[in-house]
Amino acid sequence: MNCFRVPFVSDMGRDALVVDLPIFNPGRRTQSKESLRLCTTHLESLWVGKAYRPGQLALISALLKGTLSMGSRIVAGLVGGDMNAIDKPEHEFHRASEVDLKDVWEDVPPPPVPVLKPFQKDLSYGRARGNTWGYQSKAKDRKRLDKFFYTGRSIETVALSEAQDVTGRLGRFGIELKTEVEAWKYETTRYSLVRGQYVKKAKTEYYSESLAMKLLDRGMPSGQELVRTKIKTWVSDHFGIGTGIKIV
Repeated sequence: MNCFRVPFVSDMGRDALVVDLPIFNPGRRTQSKESLRLCTTHLESLWVGKAYRPGQLALISALLKGTLSMGSRIVAGLVGGDMNAIDKPEHEFHRASEVDLKDVWEDVPPPPVPVLKPFQKDLSYGRARGNTWGYQSKAKDRKRLDKFFYTGRSIETVALSEAQDVTGRLGRFGIELKTEVEAWKYETTRYSLVRGQYVKKAKTEYYSESLAMKLLDRGMPSGQELVRTKIKTWVSDHFGIGTGIKIV
């Protein structure tokens, strides 16, 4: 097995982690000369990273279509990760001639988008749009940021049965998943203007260890202090995604 990292042109230090897996035929006794290339990545974030993402994805495409890997031929490639497709046109990047990858989400038609009334909550968490981000955070927008792309005539995607909320060949998991973590609690008082009068309201904020230490270094306001506590919080603001593949 061959494993390596490839740095991107990036302001955020992003890169791709690549693993080559030899493909063995049960009927053969000799060492395989063919490999499946798997890759995971986190493309440049935020709107300012939009200029970097096409080039980063093109580099990944070139890696997945590589010809040699420790003497083996790459017959298929699969990449999964946070593609940060923030802008709508970015969902077309994989079709560009310099990329030319297939999106697992597009292998089967998506389910119909439910018609919701203004007061109704989407209990499917954007299943029909394949959304993977924005439901477990304070984000106001929801997006399909996490994706699987693949290439090669020897690879096929197959339907999943074990992941939650299965949509064709792509499944999501970790929805509403929380864990208990240690944090620092900071109780403060804020004033809000309500109908021309200032109303005092108590507010509780939670900080990580690093942020709490910064507050302590700056000096806490008189009469207020940080208290260590445990809270239940989201494991991630992204859903996990899974896909099934078959080498033919």
